[in-house]
Amino acid sequence: MTTTIVLDMTRDCSDLQDCSISPISSKADVYHFSSAGEQGLSSPHLDVSMRSVQAALKRKRGKIGRPNEMRRQRVPYSEQEIANLLEGVRTMGRRWQQILCSYNFHPTRTGIDLKDKFKRIAISEMEEQKQRRSMLPFSMCEVRRLKRGVKMFGYNWKAILAGSKFLPGRTSSDLRNKWKALNKVD
Repeated sequence: MTTTIVLDMTRDCSDLQDCSISPISSKADVYHFSSAGEQGLSSPHLDVSMRSVQAALKRKRGKIGRPNEMRRQRVPYSEQEIANLLEGVRTMGRRWQQILCSYNFHPTRTGIDLKDKFKRIAISEMEEQKQRRSMLPFSMCEVRRLKRGVKMFGYNWKAILAGSKFLPGRTSSDLRNKWKALNKVD
């Protein structure tokens, strides 16, 4: 059995998925290994690990890492871009590339940028809603319903919430917290 390894040092292999095997250009680039009973098997004198190949390519280009001029400039989102993003999500769902092509955004924006911005907007809105929601105290009727619900459903807070009437806006977490406060042992 013979294995052939081809080293092509002229190719940029920083993105290994795009590299492909090229035809053999010279005999200096080819190493033959045979395991058909030969005694003295030896590997090539070069270290051909992927790290060493990538390091050699970086040295050859004279740069280590990504130079600053290749990075794109960060541009803050305008109010119009945020409105376009929210409108796009409302009409098209989370098809980021389609939203990017359908609405007017800065030329450097990508679908990933839109996804990340929408995620940040959603998180900040959730935090604002939590702060705005004032904690209304439980009425005596709600406390009785909570106790009855725990007897019927156990600690299934969603079932208790669905099975009894509580103030609009009460969540299963509110019920659990109130139950813990009622049964708190000092």
